[in-house]
Amino acid sequence: MPLLLLPDATVYSLPGSGPFHFPSCAGYTDACGDCLVFSGEDGCFLRDPFSNATVTLPPLSRIRFQHVGDEFVNEAARAWMKIYEGEELVTSRIMFCSPHLVAAKVENSNDGATQIAVCQPAATSYWSVCVDHCRAPLFLDMVFHQGKLYSLDLDDTLFVVEMITDPSTGDPLVSEIKEVISGILAWRYMPFPGGTTVYVPSLVESCGALLLVCRMIDFCLEPGQYDIIEDVAAEQNRFEVYEANFEQSRWTTVTTLGDDQIGSLNRSMAETMGPSWSDIPLDLAGRILRHLPAYVDRLRFSAVCPEWRGAARQGGLPPSMPLLLLPDSTVYSLPRSKPLHFPACTGYTGVCGTGNWLVFLKEDGCLLRDPFSNETVTLPALSRARLQDVSDESSDEAFHTWIEMDQKRGVDASKIMFCSPHLIAAIFRFKRDKTTRIAVCKPGASSWWYIYMNYQAPQFADIVFHQGKLYALDCLETLFAVAISIDQGTGDPWVSQIQQVIGGRKVFYYDFVHDFLNLRVTFLVESRGVLLLVCRKIDLCSKIAFYDAIEALETEQSMFEVYEGNFGQSRWTKVTTLGDDQVLFLSRQCCRSVSISHNEMPEDRIVFMENDEEYYLGYRSEASSSCRVYDMRDGKVSTPLPVVSWKLGKVFTTWLLPAGLN
Repeated sequence: MPLLLLPDATVYSLPGSGPFHFPSCAGYTDACGDCLVFSGEDGCFLRDPFSNATVTLPPLSRIRFQHVGDEFVNEAARAWMKIYEGEELVTSRIMFCSPHLVAAKVENSNDGATQIAVCQPAATSYWSVCVDHCRAPLFLDMVFHQGKLYSLDLDDTLFVVEMITDPSTGDPLVSEIKEVISGILAWRYMPFPGGTTVYVPSLVESCGALLLVCRMIDFCLEPGQYDIIEDVAAEQNRFEVYEANFEQSRWTTVTTLGDDQIGSLNRSMAETMGPSWSDIPLDLAGRILRHLPAYVDRLRFSAVCPEWRGAARQGGLPPSMPLLLLPDSTVYSLPRSKPLHFPACTGYTGVCGTGNWLVFLKEDGCLLRDPFSNETVTLPALSRARLQDVSDESSDEAFHTWIEMDQKRGVDASKIMFCSPHLIAAIFRFKRDKTTRIAVCKPGASSWWYIYMNYQAPQFADIVFHQGKLYALDCLETLFAVAISIDQGTGDPWVSQIQQVIGGRKVFYYDFVHDFLNLRVTFLVESRGVLLLVCRKIDLCSKIAFYDAIEALETEQSMFEVYEGNFGQSRWTKVTTLGDDQVLFLSRQCCRSVSISHNEMPEDRIVFMENDEEYYLGYRSEASSSCRVYDMRDGKVSTPLPVVSWKLGKVFTTWLLPAGLN
């Protein structure tokens, strides 16, 4: 009986046994009958996990193209060609036909076109054929039957893949792909009220006959059901089986496999090819994907097969819900509450304001890394800055000299913003005199620039990159535009001017009333093309002489006010709604506005951290925080993740906002 192999190398021996671990299977990417497929640095290789025998295959980037429009093979058409890097090829099926022949169904992930490719094991390159038919078949499955290679297309049409041998190398070459049995499929999927029936075909060799096994799966597509795939009832599966009648060139219905036959269906088995999720039409896959608001669900969806991964990359999807990242690299993918571990986040010390870059400290500076793509950007150490005094309007190049800041001064970056591939901005906070400065650099540059001002420097609280410009907010809610110039000699950015564009509202960001500390925390958020000022009022219990014993009052007493930046009138205009489909996600280092549907979570709300972590040193040592939701309509506070909380510390809990699926 076959063994059931799981992706984590756990194996079950049918008809019944406990799980056991099969180390030889660890790391496999696909199956090829008795062999497993493993990725290598310069291609892939097949390995028999029982004998450990291996067969090396060439990379898919090396293909020998042959045009078969003519009746003969033109030697000039068999030149070696390198596939363009933009045309990524993937294999959705590999078949070990014989010791001298390996076949593969190769797919272009850009346009979904398929080809049949063959090679000699250990050969240095694949060969592929361009089918010269009035329509190019979209191959779904293939099988090696009685010494010949057959392939099935989207319409259940069966093709025979004819091959010849290169007389000079002995390598196999596809010479012709011709139809041998016409398709029987009238529909690939059939809608019904509340769902659709999907038709999934498989080729199986059984007792010397070639069978077409058709599986029909009922999918429910009711609004609000996010776990669509898991909701399919296995009892609703239906099967039809046809035998290939090569003499009459047709499929013949059969009602039995035989008294001693069992068909084991799996999409990667060479002997018995089973149903594949890849056969679900891409338009249906796109409809399913749009009903998955959680980013982790979209990842799982795209991991099913290359076809679904292509559907996920096509774009046009609503933004996924943000991920809540805790300091220990635990992640919660809203609206779900199941914890996940994200190893790529381990060791982060902060997050970039855009939400998809994390900050990591190095000996000679810091590093930004996108945990989804692993792309990195190196930044210089905070102790290295180019100082510029703008009190001298005629400052020349002689003044722009590099200096090393006094180490005793002490500096940290309270917020870093990835503005563009050519501009990083940050709020520098000096520990000795509690002042702040705006600093900018070019990614990969060796030094920061920052500005000294000839007047009382504002105490900057937040920055945002809005419509191609950098803006900064001070603690009095005054908005400044930060003008950036480019050094003509180096191409590096520098701050040329900081100018007020919206006056403050003359409010205090904290105030003592008896034993209560009224804290006012502000955030800049870009939402649907406008700049919002979000003000949160927090009531804390603290005595003036005991700043290290702050206790937060009931979070339900939190109040929010939202203002829109009116640049024409240079003032903040109060708004009472964010919009029917908008939710703001706030944290000290990352704020974003996300468009959602009501099925994902109620709209017109603000999701925030219960205790503002910037002031964690003032809270009691056992203080913790959690994620809460403020309703703009009635002012009530609720909890989206009741069991999730974390202890306050130097590393902030924050939001991760993935740009897309990679």
